[in-house]
Amino acid sequence: MSSSGRRFLTAAIAGVALATLAAMGVKAQDGPDRKFSWETRVTKTAETYGVADLTGTWVVTKREHPVTTKICDSHTDSRGLPRNPCRFDASLLHLTDRANAWLNWADERIEGKYYCVPESIPSVFVRDYPVRIEQWKDHVYFEHQITIHNTAIRTVWVDGRHHMDSSGTPLYYGDSIGKYEGNDFVVDTTNFTFDPNGIDYMTNIPSSWRKHVVERYTRTGPDKIKFVLMFEDPEMMHGSYTETMEMSRVNHEITWTHCDLENADADLIMMPPKYKDTK
Repeated sequence: MSSSGRRFLTAAIAGVALATLAAMGVKAQDGPDRKFSWETRVTKTAETYGVADLTGTWVVTKREHPVTTKICDSHTDSRGLPRNPCRFDASLLHLTDRANAWLNWADERIEGKYYCVPESIPSVFVRDYPVRIEQWKDHVYFEHQITIHNTAIRTVWVDGRHHMDSSGTPLYYGDSIGKYEGNDFVVDTTNFTFDPNGIDYMTNIPSSWRKHVVERYTRTGPDKIKFVLMFEDPEMMHGSYTETMEMSRVNHEITWTHCDLENADADLIMMPPKYKDTK
């Protein structure tokens, strides 16, 4: 068969295939009527690259060091007011004198929640709210549900890059890079900004630019993930803190929440200032 004949035959076969697809109701290109599931695509990506599949929506259901009202109430500020709710048991964090000084004398008026600033890490990890994980070839996407505040979005790069230089611009959620180790996915985050609530969002435990957070996710079953959290900050802690948790799959659609700055700021109007500024 001549080359022109082969080209004609190929075109004819392609035409028949397209006609068949059209008859079956399948469009050749993406369109508004085409149903697309990111979960199918993401799962295929994990399978294709032979890595642990973490796709889905998860929530922490079991903690090695759970906090209780009694634990949180035992931590008070300089006015004797309990710091409840808390995210971590402060007695296990080995806080430095610098951190304790801040814990006792911090002014609540400078907390980010009154300015629609979402919770940072590691505090956001132990919330009773879900996180959606999407896996792609070069990054893993975390979407944390945060009640009345803006939903927190984190991107973990898995393209082989290194951390940015320590002299680079610090980031609120830090510079996160990840890697797969067998059945584990490990996230290493550095280059944070100073944060007055960077360790515990609710108890004014701060973190410095030296904060370092490591997350390790291990699939232990169809609907379970073992999550090991480690964080340290030489300016605020004597040594590191490690906690093992269990995450369970939930059938929950992350809701994008928008914090209203006017409402968030309203509490400040009624809050008596702790420090009276002099002019």
